[in-house]
Amino acid sequence: DPALELEPDKRWMAAVYGHVREESGIVIESIVDSLIKLRLYAEDTERHDLMADVDQLVKGLLENANGDRWLSLCGVLRQLAEASPDLFLSQLEASLRCANPPVRALFSNGSNDAFTDPSYHVNLLWALEILAWSPKHLAKVCDCLARLADAPVKSNMRNRPSNSLASVLRACCREDRCRCHP
Repeated sequence: DPALELEPDKRWMAAVYGHVREESGIVIESIVDSLIKLRLYAEDTERHDLMADVDQLVKGLLENANGDRWLSLCGVLRQLAEASPDLFLSQLEASLRCANPPVRALFSNGSNDAFTDPSYHVNLLWALEILAWSPKHLAKVCDCLARLADAPVKSNMRNRPSNSLASVLRACCREDRCRCHP
């Protein structure tokens, strides 16, 4: 993302400074939405070669991703998670195992100005909340959210890993039916 070339407090004006992607947002959204549809088609038709291709593409984007890569992909994390949930979670876990986890770059903000600082982490939380609906992914999602619980989030922000974790667990263990232990 060319906006990342700017100082954090100037990124909100990236278009003014001419630091914009060559590809339009519509093109990028269409590509990642197509990945989800391709994955669903591959699963329905048991086309393991197509599933492997989608996994390989997501792996190429996330494997050994540094902080700038996570920031550049923040707008499409939900779609990448839906297109390749197992691979997405394994790459997130790998990032979280690092001494200084690169994925935590999503939680760093520039000037702490509530009006101009983007909340990069929100899309990661959204992706994890979606994956948590699958009993297969619930434990890994909860582990990732717990590891991110101490990440710095603006004080006026309700979208934080600890709140997502509480929400996931609340939805999981509601009434007498528990998705954790079917």
